[in-house]
Amino acid sequence: MSFAFVFPGQGSQSIGMFGNELYVNAIQETLKEASDIVGQDLIKLVDGGSPQEINKTVNTQIIMLSSGVAFFKSWKQAGGKDPTIMAGHSLGEYAALVSAGAITFVDSLKLVYKRATLMQEAVPVGTGAIAAIIGLQPEKIKNICNEISSEHRIVQAANYNSPIQTVIAGHKECVEKAMQMALSSGAKRTIVLPMSVPSHCDLLEPMLGEFEEALNQIEINLPQIPVLQNADSTTAENGNDVKTFLLKQIVNPVDWTQIINKVVKSYKVSKIIELGPGKILTGLNKRIVKSIEVIAAGSFSDLHKQVKQT
Repeated sequence: MSFAFVFPGQGSQSIGMFGNELYVNAIQETLKEASDIVGQDLIKLVDGGSPQEINKTVNTQIIMLSSGVAFFKSWKQAGGKDPTIMAGHSLGEYAALVSAGAITFVDSLKLVYKRATLMQEAVPVGTGAIAAIIGLQPEKIKNICNEISSEHRIVQAANYNSPIQTVIAGHKECVEKAMQMALSSGAKRTIVLPMSVPSHCDLLEPMLGEFEEALNQIEINLPQIPVLQNADSTTAENGNDVKTFLLKQIVNPVDWTQIINKVVKSYKVSKIIELGPGKILTGLNKRIVKSIEVIAAGSFSDLHKQVKQT
């Protein structure tokens, strides 16, 4: 069976996100390794921390990276086959690249920690915001953002998550105004997302130079399993391509709709499996494609069932 893995990014985190499976060996190993890098007990944070702490960009990104890597590790330990293609939503791209053998877990932790720290420095807490708009065409949302934005105050489309969901990001007051205009234009709902930094927009341009330096210090190889990159929905031809894509990903919008359509049409998969806690991507994927099976392996028990069925 030809199948794809997709890895969630920020937004899937929550206190108690692993439930009783927090002490599964794969989770313990990855979270302990990540804790050493960031100097914080992430197991304790996930098990009983505060929403404010787990939603901080640095903590969220490290936790979601670790969970994606742990789920893939558990899949392989259970005898699971390699997928035909992989992709990760935003931060989830790093979990896909580690799983594909393009970068070591330790190096990915260092990169993601640097990435998250630079993002937070570029946009101090309270300056920016990020929100989902549901039930309005992406083109109308782009026009609203263009109408509101000026040279020094911006809001932009950050994620094209499905035909009916677009995420916007930028200065807080501009995001709030865009939400109001979207509702007036026919949007069904607008939701402020639990993220402390407005990802995939021009507010993050100041961090690009320093992050490029960090990327150049890490060895990145061609993925052994193809990974559709967020920056332009293509696969890399070498390790330098991966670095270029990861840099562009910082400010480029994520066209998840295009990525999933390409997974199905170009790679002819019959199943898409979301690896990691929650089922946010699975909900989006079901709205993008109707012709194939879309599954959330949000627990290790779910994952092991899929090993047997795939």
